[in-house]
Amino acid sequence: QSVILESVTEKEKHLQVSYVLVVKEEEVPKSFRLELTLKKDKKAKYGYLLTEEPKVTETNYLEQIEQN
Repeated sequence: QSVILESVTEKEKHLQVSYVLVVKEEEVPKSFRLELTLKKDKKAKYGYLLTEEPKVTETNYLEQIEQN
């Protein structure tokens, strides 16, 4: 299992953060992309608030690595 920070971009006072997650399902590794939209908030526990529902999609990240 692993977590890779793929990208962080700032757009109209919001942060777009993308992670690639690699997990094993029944001993078969699968990769997923987790996309978050955040905004700064001084009152939030870690300084940011989630502004949209997280988006999770299955990716072919592992296949791309194997080809390189």
